[in-house]
Amino acid sequence: NNGLVEKQGKTSDIISQYLALDNSVTESYIKLQEKDADIYFTSISIHNAENLNSLINNNDDFIVMLTFTVAKYIESAELSICFRNNNGVNVLFTSISDSSINDSIKLTPGKYQTKTKIRKNFLLPGVYSIDIYAHYRNNKNIDSYHDVLKFKIEDIDSYMAPYGKAAIDFSCVLENCDWNISNSN
Repeated sequence: NNGLVEKQGKTSDIISQYLALDNSVTESYIKLQEKDADIYFTSISIHNAENLNSLINNNDDFIVMLTFTVAKYIESAELSICFRNNNGVNVLFTSISDSSINDSIKLTPGKYQTKTKIRKNFLLPGVYSIDIYAHYRNNKNIDSYHDVLKFKIEDIDSYMAPYGKAAIDFSCVLENCDWNISNSN
């Protein structure tokens, strides 16, 4: 029999990762189509320790990176991310204005990226999907994607482990995620 080694590390960790991932939780980078809009997303990715990875250890911080294009000057726009658990419950909603001094962002035409940091042990172990929105607050959506990316938080001795399946029913909202926006031209 011939085989191919795709990962290195502890056998138990590799087997755990392999068994944890199913077809719905395999992509850690999604390229999105260009649109004729004032602002539109071009990609979404999930990273832990600077590596693309859709299987996140609960003891690790991770980052959701969005890239987007601004076609014309934008004022009073908002970028938002929503995390939904496997039961369809929205457990985290954050917007770029959460971490800015101003209520909304002002962007000149160009290409941008955001990095939104989610701290370790914040999300409970389980499978999550992400929705992303570019919108004018309380007015209209400019661009949005539902279930654009799925990922899994793996439980490695978390503080929630003793709660077992009951922990899945917990929900929460975080309003002060760290967002970092930069022009990527």
